[in-house]
Amino acid sequence: MNYKWEDHPKWVAEKNLILLENEVTVKKAQGVGSVAMQGWIYGELPQTPQLISETNGIDNVTILYKVKDADDSTYTNEVPETSGAYTVKAIFATTEHYTKAVATADFTIAKATPTYTAPGAISLRYNGAAQALVTAGTVDGGTIYYKLNDGEWTTGIPTATDAGVYKVSFKIAGDASHTDIAETVVDDVAIVPASITVHPKAGQTM
Repeated sequence: MNYKWEDHPKWVAEKNLILLENEVTVKKAQGVGSVAMQGWIYGELPQTPQLISETNGIDNVTILYKVKDADDSTYTNEVPETSGAYTVKAIFATTEHYTKAVATADFTIAKATPTYTAPGAISLRYNGAAQALVTAGTVDGGTIYYKLNDGEWTTGIPTATDAGVYKVSFKIAGDASHTDIAETVVDDVAIVPASITVHPKAGQTM
């Protein structure tokens, strides 16, 4: 029996092995990672994302932020500063054996309490002219409003002319990153009657 070299068992086995080696492709496994983010109060230092990935590691991770529920095209690498609800995205880079992994988490920057000085009562005596009933309050992070008795809220300090007891209230409307301060009554607001000086007639004593 005559054999051709191409039919030799050893050659056939080696040929098949070569074909097999050329056709095998080892795909990368899917990377897995997670991110967690604690919120903070406006004005405090931002928190740092907590990263975990046993497949890709945490040395090559891109961190992005957006307003919660906003379109994904709005992601940015800038850490948010104003109060509100946000989403953080962590992108774990592709490695030799794993594809990239993407994880997200929601967090909140809470409003801060505004710093303010409350208005205070002034010692007043009737003089026939309109007088400011309280000292001006100050606020950092909002707007202060005043109300005289049951009147309307205004940013102007209440005034009065007649002697009497007055109810002066104030409240603060916080800005985008500060809470409101509820209505508070200023104590002891009054204009006391004017002093009456009696001059005795000649020959009279007091």
